[in-house]
Order: sequence, then C-alpha cells, then structure tokens
Amino acid sequence: MLPSGMDYFFLVPKIVSMTKYLDVSRDEIERDLTGQNGQVEYQWEEVVEDDVHMEHFVPLRLNISCRPHLIVGWAISLKMHNIRIDGLDWHSSFYDPNGEKRHGWHRHEFDQKQQCADGRRLPTAALDHTTTQTQFLIRTLKEMKIQLSGVDHGNYELFPYSGVSNTSSE
Repeated sequence: MLPSGMDYFFLVPKIVSMTKYLDVSRDEIERDLTGQNGQVEYQWEEVVEDDVHMEHFVPLRLNISCRPHLIVGWAISLKMHNIRIDGLDWHSSFYDPNGEKRHGWHRHEFDQKQQCADGRRLPTAALDHTTTQTQFLIRTLKEMKIQLSGVDHGNYELFPYSGVSNTSSE
C-alpha cells in the first residue's frame, strides 16, 4: 500500500506533459546545491485533473544532483511514490529504445507497464554544450516543464540584523 493510500501512476503521462510549479527560485536551488554538497530534494503536491475532471493532489519530489566539475554525475529526476517518473542525466554508455548503444545526455521516459522511468532512455540534444550548473538547471527544468518562483526568498542567515531588537524593554 502506498503512503498516500492512492496509486497515481495512471496520471503520470498528464503529469509529465503538464507545466508543474515549484515554489523556489533558481538562485535558491543554486544556494541549496552549494550548501548540500551538490544534492538537493524538493517535495510538493501538484493538483492534477484526471480524464473525468476529478482533481487529485499528487505528491511529487524533485531530486537534483549537480556537483561542480562532475558533469557526468549531473542528474535531475521527478519522482512520485519514490519512483522516477521523469528525468534527465548523462551516461558514458546506455542503450536507446532501438537497442543502439549511445552515450551522453538522455531523458528517462515513463513506462506505464513497468510503472517507472528507469529502463527507457531517449537521447536528447536539449543539454548539448551544457557546461555550467546554471545552464543545467535552466535547460533540464525547461525540458521537464517545471516552473520556478520568480521570488528569491534569499538566505536570511546572511542578514542577522533585521531592524528589530531581540531585547524587550518591558
């Protein structure tokens, strides 16, 4: 039994094709990657309407691995129920759906029968010539149709004085 009590795999094609919204900015992601040794995770619920117009609150998780200077290890995956349903990464060797051996950037395509996106790898040119973390984030999030917040909430630890005294005169 899944933790939420609901199996949302029937919604995966719609989830992958729709625009999703994650309430963090790209700058926040980059700071988090720096502070977390190049690996971050974000969780949220996305409202998804099924074919009979019922709304479902689907729990999603975005994992990003992007350590500087290790492009071969850069990966991003969208997960539901702890299972990858979409993602992009780089491998020195993989087989495409036609059985041809390839290398480089590829997208993980969801397989409804297997209920995961681990087996089917489709070569993609969307990340060709990607050399920086910022390029990686912009291009992968665009490919996966994940929109970020335009508001950067900043790192308030850098600004310890907020103009409000911590002491009370009462």
